[in-house]
Amino acid sequence: MNFMKKKNILQLSIISITVIALIISIFFDNRVNEKILTFHTPFFDSFFAILSNFYLLLFVLFILTSILMYTEKKREGILPLWASLFATLVIVTILKLLIARERPLPEIDFTLIAYSFPSLHAAVSFAVVPILDREFPKLKYLWVIIGVLVAISRVYLQLHYVSDVIAGALIGYVIGITTYYFNQKYFYKIKW
Repeated sequence: MNFMKKKNILQLSIISITVIALIISIFFDNRVNEKILTFHTPFFDSFFAILSNFYLLLFVLFILTSILMYTEKKREGILPLWASLFATLVIVTILKLLIARERPLPEIDFTLIAYSFPSLHAAVSFAVVPILDREFPKLKYLWVIIGVLVAISRVYLQLHYVSDVIAGALIGYVIGITTYYFNQKYFYKIKW
């Protein structure tokens, strides 16, 4: 079996498992959030608040990564990286407005989009995974760990339910795969 076929099977497996986890998580959302409240500590409150900063997330995953790609002569990954961010922002925003699920703590004031489902932070964090996995395969576990920690931070801080972050991660991952393959098919020959 060639490398690309194995990669496609792995990606399909990840998507399938995530869909199953999403379906199961919907039944346990409230219980998980209640249980997490018992694990709060000052250290984790600060740690997850930093991880949950959307501007820091964008800076690390998109701006610094683009600079790294440019300097490492992996420039062909920059276009799908930013395309995945744009597509993720648009799709998740539309879904949030259509679904309009209240957050676990609705009394917290949000200025942008007050709705919970799906998690934009998780979606953005996982949209980069397929692209960065291809460009920096030795660091693939780092990208996944960052995505998982960001997703956990959103539930820990009571800003999302588990199903919100799983759905966000799934949407972001699929968008990342799609933009990468679209770029390979149509734009790969563009020289930077």
